[in-house]
Amino acid sequence: MSTPRPYHQFMGNGIDAMLIGPSGAMCPEQAQGLDRCYWYKSDLYYPDSRQFVSGQDPCAFINAPPGGTNFQLAPLARTWYELLDAAGSPLPLTASEQHFDTTSGVLQSIVHYGGVRVELRTALAGDSPALLFELQASKDFLVRAYVEAGLWPEDTEQADPLSAVSAMPDLATGLTYNVGNETCTLCVLPDDENSGPVALWGSGRTNKGAWILLRGTHIRWRAVLESTRYQQECGTYTRLAAEPEPPASAAMPAIEIPDPDFARLHAFSMYMFRAIQHRYSGGIPVNNLRRTFNSHVFWDGAFVQRALLEAGHVEPAREAWRFLARTQEAAAANARDTFNASGLHWDWETTHRGERAYVPWMQQRFQVHNTPLLAHMILADFRATRDRAALAEGYDLLAGAATFILDAVLVERDGVVETRPLVGSHEAATPVVNDGATVAACLRLLRDVALAARVLGRQDELSRRCRTAAARLRPSLAGLFNGRYFQASRDEDRLNTSSLTPIYPADVVVPTDPRAVTTAQAYRARYAGRMAGHGNNEAGFPWSAGILARILAYQGQSEAAWEQLDFARVALCAQGGCAEYVDPEGHWNLQYFSTAQAALCSALHALLLQQHGAELHFFPAVPQAWGHCSFTGFLVAGLRVDAAYERGRASIVVHNETDRTRSAVLRLGSDVRRLTLTPGAKQSLELENSNVPRRQR
Repeated sequence: MSTPRPYHQFMGNGIDAMLIGPSGAMCPEQAQGLDRCYWYKSDLYYPDSRQFVSGQDPCAFINAPPGGTNFQLAPLARTWYELLDAAGSPLPLTASEQHFDTTSGVLQSIVHYGGVRVELRTALAGDSPALLFELQASKDFLVRAYVEAGLWPEDTEQADPLSAVSAMPDLATGLTYNVGNETCTLCVLPDDENSGPVALWGSGRTNKGAWILLRGTHIRWRAVLESTRYQQECGTYTRLAAEPEPPASAAMPAIEIPDPDFARLHAFSMYMFRAIQHRYSGGIPVNNLRRTFNSHVFWDGAFVQRALLEAGHVEPAREAWRFLARTQEAAAANARDTFNASGLHWDWETTHRGERAYVPWMQQRFQVHNTPLLAHMILADFRATRDRAALAEGYDLLAGAATFILDAVLVERDGVVETRPLVGSHEAATPVVNDGATVAACLRLLRDVALAARVLGRQDELSRRCRTAAARLRPSLAGLFNGRYFQASRDEDRLNTSSLTPIYPADVVVPTDPRAVTTAQAYRARYAGRMAGHGNNEAGFPWSAGILARILAYQGQSEAAWEQLDFARVALCAQGGCAEYVDPEGHWNLQYFSTAQAALCSALHALLLQQHGAELHFFPAVPQAWGHCSFTGFLVAGLRVDAAYERGRASIVVHNETDRTRSAVLRLGSDVRRLTLTPGAKQSLELENSNVPRRQR
């Protein structure tokens, strides 16, 4: 078992996000790779006047219609500190140990500066953009704490987003700066609640920053990035009506598995998925700290929503599709302007204000599987919660997405319904017919609308058209199976993510279908002995490995599923994050990629609990080496479930959280029980799988 490599710690609060280095603060130097050690405002973008340099930047702005704007997130600032010796010279950082509490969001660091040992507690305020530091040592020491606006020297990846920086005459330790027309302030201040004697020895400014010098054995200070755009950020934050109170730590859903790396990944991912959920505009970002930490929508958000739902975090998962409602005017305009179609179509990446959030990949205007997979989040919510009110709330979004698919995507050829030439999941500019992800996603959406209309008693002409179109589209999906696997598209006889999408996340081919079985086998063979990839190259993609592992788990192949997860271990960092991909030389491209973490989390869930029709299968794909594992707070078919497994035996608690009586069949191997629960009822029971060999008990 390899040990995950150390990296920077991600912290977020639904307003801001940052990376924290081994010192317990941000770093004065640039982080390596596409991640940047920045403090981001989650809705500030590069102003148009700060465009990238065309021809030099690999992410150069391309002026294609509608074009003309740089809706890439702007990095804003960093904050760090130095420990000084008696002469005022910085002491070198020689060692660091860190622990991040995913429940409280507090980072504890033990840092050694030469012969000085200090303990540092770092926390991001939950209701304002302020980073709090509390440093303790056994003797007096000098600390110089810095804040600085902007980024490190401009390079081919990013231009300086700041349009102005100026001193604040009434605040020696701060400054103001502009990103486009937005004005922010940045300052560093000693905390008023010091629990020990502390002295302010001085303060000053740099070109784009400020610093304070403090002395004591117990020092607290704050680095504050404050904007005037939100009254809540100025100290009067009140919880929004739609924002739930955070649950008590003891009630937080969790898993316990005998692998510390993946246990850490799961615990951290549940923290991060909630921490990136923007409290004002909703939405779940694809990734963080790669120029696009903003409340923007992307089809990968469906992976994050599914992982949250399965683990029982309903409210943040629900905000993922409520983001679609906030941006439906932009989706209607995009369907009309790009496709001359009616209905709703969310762009490849759409900001919370409705702008197109990408620059050089303009062919992605014509990739459409994102809209049906995003809309499917509404039915995924209903399948997990059985909440008819939420389904009714989201129905018009489903209907709008289906209207677009019927109007702009599906065509009839030789009596068969198929998808028009469009950009596929491979993201190349050349359009393809019947891309596997597009066909599967459209089929899923059409079935969703028909089901939702029946549940809500809203059958009409649209739902009938959806039901008919789904039946007529299914042969196009069947035609993609070449006898060995689902090929990428009608004209591309090769494997890629489109080969797996019909099985997961679209769920239109059950994993036990013989076609799904041979497709999974072919994908394993394509990447034999290593992490599964996207299919288009030799790099390993942990999100592909997570999809494949989940499919294998549902096929009952526990060891093969765990093998795929184990191959993905090289993409994990010691702080709980996961890279988007790992190249053949073992290099990461970035950490904290939500899609990868979500796909791996859902694969872990599938080892522990699965739904097969009316049956709930407990611990169906637990690796043989696992003697004990458990989970709490999982949500499936309206039932909240806790369960613990020990060598063939399971203790289970099932709670009906819906307003209707629910029935289910519970299975642990050969032991099958039928259960009926009235609204609010809870039942505990013990199951034993007699098929488990005695040597494994």
